[in-house]
Amino acid sequence: MNRSLGTFVLVLTTCVLGQCAESLAASSDIASDTDAITLMIAQLGDEQYSVRHRAEQQLIELGTAAFDQLLAAEYHPDLEVASRASYILPRLRIKWVRDDDPAAVRKWMRSYGKMSQAERRETIKQLAAIDDDLGWSALCRVARYDAAPTIARAAAIEILSAGEVPADREALVLELVEREAGDSRRVPVQWIRRHVSLSQPSVEAESGWLGLIDAEILLHKKGTGQTNAEIAFGLLKYALENSRRSEGGESAFEPLRRMIDLRVDEGGAMHTALVFALSWSTEAEQWEAIKQLEDRYASQLREDRLLLYMVAESAQRKGDSQRSKEIAERAYQLEVDDIQQRYQVASTIAELGRHDWAEREWQYVIDHLPAEDLTSFSARREIATTCLFDRREYQQAANLVGESIREIEKLTSENQEKKRQFGSRAGRRWLGQFRAQRDYFLACQVETKGNYALQRKLLDSAYLGDKENPDILIAMYRLQGADEAYKKLTRKRIQLLAKKLGDEIEGNPSSPFSYNHWAWLISNTEGDFQKAVAYSHRSLEVLPEDPSVLGELTTCYYEMRALDLVPDSPSYLDTLGRCYYAAGDLDTAIKYQRQAIRRHPHLQVMRRQLAFFERELAARSAK
Repeated sequence: MNRSLGTFVLVLTTCVLGQCAESLAASSDIASDTDAITLMIAQLGDEQYSVRHRAEQQLIELGTAAFDQLLAAEYHPDLEVASRASYILPRLRIKWVRDDDPAAVRKWMRSYGKMSQAERRETIKQLAAIDDDLGWSALCRVARYDAAPTIARAAAIEILSAGEVPADREALVLELVEREAGDSRRVPVQWIRRHVSLSQPSVEAESGWLGLIDAEILLHKKGTGQTNAEIAFGLLKYALENSRRSEGGESAFEPLRRMIDLRVDEGGAMHTALVFALSWSTEAEQWEAIKQLEDRYASQLREDRLLLYMVAESAQRKGDSQRSKEIAERAYQLEVDDIQQRYQVASTIAELGRHDWAEREWQYVIDHLPAEDLTSFSARREIATTCLFDRREYQQAANLVGESIREIEKLTSENQEKKRQFGSRAGRRWLGQFRAQRDYFLACQVETKGNYALQRKLLDSAYLGDKENPDILIAMYRLQGADEAYKKLTRKRIQLLAKKLGDEIEGNPSSPFSYNHWAWLISNTEGDFQKAVAYSHRSLEVLPEDPSVLGELTTCYYEMRALDLVPDSPSYLDTLGRCYYAAGDLDTAIKYQRQAIRRHPHLQVMRRQLAFFERELAARSAK
């Protein structure tokens, strides 16, 4: 058939099909006729505008019945057909709201068809947050019919992220998926269908997911725009969670390896990727995965102090204390880092709760730098606050910080650079905070001797140097023998700091620090204890805009928290325990305090707080 005759036949067919566009759209026979839809799609590339336009309008009228074939047509060899299919897809008349949708779903889906992609992404998150998985029907709908492939995939990822489907709900959820997705073979729908039919993940199931993940990563690398790195990471997170639930740890390594490779491909550092992998594996107790990581990345681990310490910590948690000790010694003896890097590694491993290893590294810094050096000063502060204070060695803590303060105060004109460092506004404030810390340590020391008058003087001096330190105000609030005027002044100062922290929260609601400080201050003094509980919980939920200010390992933990892959911060859990105690809920206080200790078993201050809670509970039970 020549082209002119073919065009005539197509026009004739169009006329027949188009005698009544409305009846065509309403006819179930025509709507289910893939041949008719295929013909209309072919007409999108016709030479005559009237034919192209009529086919376009008819396809739009058909709505969801034409969706799958139009989706495939986006890759039609005829560029005209492909471009028009892409134009039509977002304009199809899709019923985003169903009559039987729950009210919460109708609220978010009411204007879905008019939303931008950014608004749709936010809507997907809100649907996933609806209790009892009531948003799943709408999420399936989005995965099935949203023309933007990344949005459809994001909806599917939200369902996968909700965790495994309970066995008693599997049939119900499968029915929901089939009702919303039908016989669609679209990729995100396949993910959902596979997820809800695998309530008990196995190695075989995991292998199947790895194939799907590999296909998605390849699609991302090709730059098709159908997916992105965030979606690929979401699938990898899902595979990691599956491996956590499966018997043994063999399957955890493969998704970890892919995650490392993808991070590096996306411009990340191998070191950071390995920090993430070792952190997750240790927290998930995936010992076999750690062994495989050690074997595959042996050359990287061998010359990296932090990574060696992380392997040592995993060995300790596994119960192999001797191997842990040997690897930690190898890490300490490495000579690959300069003094500044050694200090940073010490601060990072302290985040693991290994203050014994960190103290040794900080002491190395102190032994090799003059007392007035900034790095030496910081190392002294870390040992004083993290180690000596925890052991109640208050005088030693004050002495260690005081040595640097005295050397800095003795700086002469021959040390102009260092004088400028501490003479600037920021430097003076920093030095003032360390004087305040020294005085606070001394106040703690004299309290043990019962000299409350001197304790008051030292706390007053500490407060003048640092008015934003909650621990100083807490000590002032608890000061024995204080008169009413002093108590009233202390309450006012607590209120001032609470207001300042509240203003910080209002100005930056994504900062966990202000929530935690407010909750710690109030729960240890007086105020709205229920609000303290709420703020403490909030500190465990929000992510800082720039978590890199936290240090490498904590940044990694925040990243894993964003993927729901890691337990909460032990220091923030410690605060939460105190908040529940203040609110009168001792059982919950003990629960969270034990969680904090499980993460940081070496911290004595956390253990002392737990012992206090348990004594209080026993005393109340005895009444």
